[in-house]
Amino acid sequence: MDAPPDGPRIIDATITRFSPDRGYTGRYRSHFHELTGSAVSGRVLDVGAGGGGTHDHWDFPNTTEVVRMDIDQYDNLDVRADGTNLPFAAKTFDSVICSAVFEHVSLSRLHLLFEEIQRVLKPGGKLFGAVAFNYPLHGQPHDYSRPSIHGLNDLAVAAGLDVDTLYRGGSYVDTLLHVLFSPVRRTCMFLGVRWLSGAFALVHYPFVALAWLIALGLKAGYGENPFGSHWNVQSAIVAQRPE
Repeated sequence: MDAPPDGPRIIDATITRFSPDRGYTGRYRSHFHELTGSAVSGRVLDVGAGGGGTHDHWDFPNTTEVVRMDIDQYDNLDVRADGTNLPFAAKTFDSVICSAVFEHVSLSRLHLLFEEIQRVLKPGGKLFGAVAFNYPLHGQPHDYSRPSIHGLNDLAVAAGLDVDTLYRGGSYVDTLLHVLFSPVRRTCMFLGVRWLSGAFALVHYPFVALAWLIALGLKAGYGENPFGSHWNVQSAIVAQRPE
């Protein structure tokens, strides 16, 4: 098949990069991995690697081996398995990455995933987990929950992990604009009107600027932004198996 012309390729890339749908979720997941990338080290297990794998999308410079695992079949996988019953010996991984997976594990079994991650981590090994919080249903019917940072904290502690960092990605601005613009963009994509999707992707920027000006004003007047800690598009955690 012939490669698409440069023009459509550039337009598609622009829509993907600057669309509000990608920006309010993928942006903060990417930011979390950028913050933690250098800490991901040694032998790594990528739980729920999917078709690409987290390691394929972000740079983790200090790894020696990456084992890609998913419950579904993909060509790039090293192991196909259920995360709640990992086929690995105890204390065999230095790091575990679990990105956009927690919401797809049933509530009755989510604690088992954390317990299995704790089991396969070496003492001192770390879990790096990120999950969408304010996000539409996807991957149905296997879409079960949206854990908050407090939910992630409880799951990690109950599994015997020490929590290093809890991270909220985004704010009420991102949440509001994601809700407003994502359905419009998805409708445009469904209808195949990609240029209109790109136009909607640009419209939201004035709203972003206005919302951030309001947030800065609130912070200047009251010492804090009262909305900042109550709305986010992503929850993330870094937790460690005790030495």
